[in-house]
Amino acid sequence: MAAFSLLLAILETYTFYTYLEPARSSITFDDIDFRSETSKNLPNIYHIILDAYQTDFFSMTLTPDVSSALAGFVHFPNTIAIYNSTGMSLSSIFTGKKFKRDVATVNYQLRTYSSEESFLYALKKGGYTNIAYVPSGFARPVFFDHHFAHLRNTRPEKLIDLNTATFQRLWLYANAPRLLTRWLMGVEWFIQYGDMGDLRLMRNERFLSYSRPVASYLSFLNILEQEPYLPESGRYTFVHIYIPHPPDLLNSDCSYGKPNMKSGPFEQAQCATKLMLDFLARLKSLDRFDNSLIIVHGDHGNYWRFSDGIAVPSETISYRALLLIKPIGNSNDFTVSEVNATLLDIAPTLLHAVGLTGDMTFDGSVLTDVVLPISTAETENP
Repeated sequence: MAAFSLLLAILETYTFYTYLEPARSSITFDDIDFRSETSKNLPNIYHIILDAYQTDFFSMTLTPDVSSALAGFVHFPNTIAIYNSTGMSLSSIFTGKKFKRDVATVNYQLRTYSSEESFLYALKKGGYTNIAYVPSGFARPVFFDHHFAHLRNTRPEKLIDLNTATFQRLWLYANAPRLLTRWLMGVEWFIQYGDMGDLRLMRNERFLSYSRPVASYLSFLNILEQEPYLPESGRYTFVHIYIPHPPDLLNSDCSYGKPNMKSGPFEQAQCATKLMLDFLARLKSLDRFDNSLIIVHGDHGNYWRFSDGIAVPSETISYRALLLIKPIGNSNDFTVSEVNATLLDIAPTLLHAVGLTGDMTFDGSVLTDVVLPISTAETENP
């Protein structure tokens, strides 16, 4: 029996390192001459999704220095995500439409990047070059000229320890007796103090790899280096990173250690804010900030609320998503709008800002507070 278990472990390890090794794309960033691509005199659009960034956590990171660095932005703290899962939320963001029950869920989600109902279609038709940095490749990236997966835009050797720990958990879950795993997954103490919350997601066919936020972080560092080589105008750039989404491995400065060295939701939120500010600083250094439309938001919340200063799980809070918008040419101080926005408003607002709405219809509305006078924000301290 012991020999059989050893053989099984060897086979599983071989499968892990051969099958789960990040696939290499035949075309990399360095292979593309972006300068040869014609782009009209259109303002750049930067669209950044910080996955699961809940507006409550952002407010806790809002120091005077952060507020100053966000000059030109409008914050919509009352923003609600229509859906609290990434796939459904992305579809609502890119189409500006709610899910209708006479449409299959998979077809609704496929509209995100490949349907004429997506704002990507209007951008492409209007002359934009569309580029994306995303967690994994697209099934049907019809309206993206180029797209890069984070695992293909980073150095996989830095993820070996994290992927090994992921494999160990998956192997444990797959090979432990079913009665034992079912019982353990129902014991709250084991989940909380045994750090097994990610395994419990296996019951719903979901699993959060340790390497996911780290891969996003490493890819983001490459994105900062690659920005100068991308077109100065006429470009829509979509960046979707799994930060501050759990598992919480990144510290406030985005450093990380071994898989058992966890941080926390607030520290990972601080990392997300830091990355956002680093990206804005890069745009300013390239003189690409002032004349660009920049939208930064979460796709849903982080399932935490604060009670007497302590973070406790909450399903309803998972709909509270961060939303920040910097209008083209706006140089006002960082401001706050009390409008009750939803993520459905992003598509019509984005297209309105660049004059490409055309005859498209949306369930969301144009957020006029990004162009009308609004109140000056009160800076919050964590």
